[in-house]
Amino acid sequence: MTASDWAAVITLLLLLITTLGGLLIIVLRDKLTNPLSRVIDKLSDTVDRLIEANTKRDEQYVELTKHVEQHDKQFIKDEAKINEMFDLIKTGGTDHNDKQN
Repeated sequence: MTASDWAAVITLLLLLITTLGGLLIIVLRDKLTNPLSRVIDKLSDTVDRLIEANTKRDEQYVELTKHVEQHDKQFIKDEAKINEMFDLIKTGGTDHNDKQN
């Protein structure tokens, strides 16, 4: 074999080694990134569910706040009626506001 034949054989071997090395890198990268990709997808799904749950919680909080406000208003009205009745009981049933008018 001549020097040019040896150069061709060495070049061919280097080409095969480089190609196989590139394929190996691609396979390893795919095996490493697929699990990472699945973990990222699961994490993203979890974050989406948390955002959805927080949104529902916020909506329920607003509804509960409105409901409590309604009860507070009714409580104030009821308390005023109770005070009025208590005043009537204390005065023996006479309404002092009627005498002033």
